[in-house]
Amino acid sequence: MRTRLVVTLGLVFVLLSMSTVSMSQRTTAPNFIHHVEDGITLETSYQVSMDFSNWLITANKAVDMEVRVTQNIPNAVILVEHMHADVFIESNYTNFDDALQDSMDDSMHGIQGGFLINSKYTYKETFSIEGKSPQFTSFYYMQYGSYYGAGESKTYKLSEKSLREYYGVYGQTIYIVFDIMIKYPADTYFHKTVISDNIFIDLEGEMVGNQGNRQDNQSKEASGFGLLVTMAGLIAGSALYARKRRTGKWLP
Repeated sequence: MRTRLVVTLGLVFVLLSMSTVSMSQRTTAPNFIHHVEDGITLETSYQVSMDFSNWLITANKAVDMEVRVTQNIPNAVILVEHMHADVFIESNYTNFDDALQDSMDDSMHGIQGGFLINSKYTYKETFSIEGKSPQFTSFYYMQYGSYYGAGESKTYKLSEKSLREYYGVYGQTIYIVFDIMIKYPADTYFHKTVISDNIFIDLEGEMVGNQGNRQDNQSKEASGFGLLVTMAGLIAGSALYARKRRTGKWLP
């Protein structure tokens, strides 16, 4: 009875490890820490509407972004003056690589110089990415007879299949740039600094964020838990295999 219970728990651990690793790697973009200036730290986070493991270039999707203040100097004022976002195609086909699929800008018009962020307020925006971009078109020209210039030209939309198989598209990169305005208590005017993030989505289902930026503690804890469960699953699996070799049976 005790052996059966251990085996059952081992199978559960294996299943949990598979689902935990999948969820932590493929569904949520990481958070990034930006040490802007001495005493001022910002955190950016992103949530994409489409699962990374089922990514479709030609489908409409949205990127929810947020900028929050995690450390600030007393009475310093921080504004997000402007946000610019681009999404590019990554391809092995030279003439198609780094093709711009969509872009977005956000800024405040009038009233004040930007969007206030502090311990109470965060900056939030949604980047809506057009799937059927005008960039995804192919052109051909058909000439009639031997007369120069007599012919017909047509354009047609490229499909998901043609982008992947014929144009060598292997992923997409989303770039986000924030113009940050800061005014210290002793200053009369604001000064500007810039933070930026990039998110690469591989069409095989993997996502890679900023290299060298530290992920938030929540992401670290999730990854650590996933590793712990995975190790438990491997140990349980080894025990199952050892029993099979010893008794010829997986279960008692």
